[in-house]
Amino acid sequence: MKRKGFGPQLGPQQQLILTLVLIVLVAVSLLYCLGFASLLLRNAWQNAPLPWNGASPTAEIMDLAPVPEIEPIVTEVVPH
Repeated sequence: MKRKGFGPQLGPQQQLILTLVLIVLVAVSLLYCLGFASLLLRNAWQNAPLPWNGASPTAEIMDLAPVPEIEPIVTEVVPH
């Protein structure tokens, strides 16, 4: 005795149509995801800091080295 599969059996033309519909749905969802990713990428690009204008990163780091803090000299004024 042969077991029957789930659902109705599809003919070759119906399988072709179903395959084409699935391909279109996958393509549309892929394009939707790529569009959403491009929006996120554009937003991140616009909010990113400006590049170094051709300077090497090590030179930039050297220029931004912390300057030692100099305390002010307090002098007292002596009356004459």
